[in-house]
Amino acid sequence: MAKEIESAGKILVFGHLDMKEAPSGLTRVTLKQVLPKADEPYWSMRLDDGLFYCENMPQGSYMLDGFEGMSGIPLGIFYLGGQQYVYNIPTQAADFTRYRLQGAGLHYLGSIAFKRLASGAARFFGFESKFDIVQSDSPSESELLQRLLEFTAGTKWQDQVKARLGRPGAKKK
Repeated sequence: MAKEIESAGKILVFGHLDMKEAPSGLTRVTLKQVLPKADEPYWSMRLDDGLFYCENMPQGSYMLDGFEGMSGIPLGIFYLGGQQYVYNIPTQAADFTRYRLQGAGLHYLGSIAFKRLASGAARFFGFESKFDIVQSDSPSESELLQRLLEFTAGTKWQDQVKARLGRPGAKKK
């Protein structure tokens, strides 16, 4: 669940990462704050079935640093017979992995899909050597905002989500 807004100027970022073609699920998404420089520039997102979000981040420039996942059978926080996968995003990655977040409030980072690039033989033998991430139209910003309502319940963030959705009774800034 999202924590209450800590102070003026803070942001809540959200997006989606589709892992259907990945050899793993999704257990971590990390953004790196590029500007202004920070002593602790890495931000781990909260996750729910591909939705990722993080509240109370400072405004600035960020990049998608990477994500992680586990294969196997999920048993609570453990995976039976699983393997950990770490997906690093190169600094020179596509522009849609860089974000200039100005202005307090909600910032939609987009929907991204994991795509396998390994040959059929590589997949047959159980390893993936290459992947790409691409922009996706689904789920939409509106669909993700609907899901965020649950995780922002009882906070001023929820008021902003409702306002963005154009719901009656939403408090304006």
